[in-house]
Amino acid sequence: MSVCTGSWLLAKAGIIDGRCVTSNKIYFNMATQQSMRAECIPKARWVEGGPILTASGVSAGMDKALKAIAPPSGKAKALEIANLTEYT
Repeated sequence: MSVCTGSWLLAKAGIIDGRCVTSNKIYFNMATQQSMRAECIPKARWVEGGPILTASGVSAGMDKALKAIAPPSGKAKALEIANLTEYT
């Protein structure tokens, strides 16, 4: 999982090669320059590219984290965490 410009690090390491990803919108071009072997989706809040989840910014990262929690723990648990953290 990465948030914002963290996808640059994944690209540099070759972890996102062949996967769909996103990054911070302001610096998106810098992220895409790190890896031309990934499919970058510029208008997405978050992208699930196989086991790799990338988010475009902090609030999108929260969305993505709750999405990652839901499958193994259930939607009720994800909603409980959202409520506890006062995230709507």
